[in-house]
Amino acid sequence: MVIGQQFLMPKNNKLIQSKELSIHLFMNGFSFCTQSKIDFIPSPNSLILNLPKKLDKYLDQYPKETFSNISLVFFNGPSTFVPKSLFQSDSIKQYLQYYKKTDPRDIYSYDSLEGEVNLYSYSEVIKKITSEASKPIKYIHYNSILFRIIKKISQKKKRPQFHIHLQKEFVDLFLIKNEQLIFNNRFSVKTEDEFLYYVFFIVEQFLLKIDSFDFVFLGKIKEFNSYYKAIKLYHKEIYFHEEHDLSSNYLEKHSAPFLAQYFS
Repeated sequence: MVIGQQFLMPKNNKLIQSKELSIHLFMNGFSFCTQSKIDFIPSPNSLILNLPKKLDKYLDQYPKETFSNISLVFFNGPSTFVPKSLFQSDSIKQYLQYYKKTDPRDIYSYDSLEGEVNLYSYSEVIKKITSEASKPIKYIHYNSILFRIIKKISQKKKRPQFHIHLQKEFVDLFLIKNEQLIFNNRFSVKTEDEFLYYVFFIVEQFLLKIDSFDFVFLGKIKEFNSYYKAIKLYHKEIYFHEEHDLSSNYLEKHSAPFLAQYFS
């Protein structure tokens, strides 16, 4: 069991330092993020096993001392939250096996957050890579970053807020009430109908009356316009956190464009 590195939200909202390389692991490849750009390198097969080779090749493009530290953000699997008051570090495996399929050789980890603990697992190959790297590598699950952002924007909100984070082929749903996390999950979605099914299934499960709560989309991305239009047919109270349109270039190089802006 390993405790994930805590990332703090800096004043300029950037989550990357001037000499940092942040590697984001997706199921189909890696996004290499620096303060000046994002590069996506596909790796459809043996994702984790390909990381050392891809990393070495990427680093070879830069002078030796360009990066003083490296971070690793897990996007390639879901996580689950447990209230701190109920969390027991020796029970991570038991918590996760009810939520996702795990490999017996996986490393179990967590990020300690405000009032919550975010649990996840990753391949043991990652531990080997980090132990052999020439520079220390800190790591975190992307859901922990989302949680910190959502907690900040939902402060002092009296109405329940249903936060929606769209990424390529997935949607993350967070239900916040009285500044407390009530529900979170990630679903695979490829159509507007699938998206609406999951969203309103959760609305029904928590007995939320239409227009008694707010839908809050994280970011406004042109490629997801059809999802915004679909939900507007059934709900009036819809808002966007950071309403400016993000460039389509983000989605080409990073499957989670809302978060990508914090790393470039």
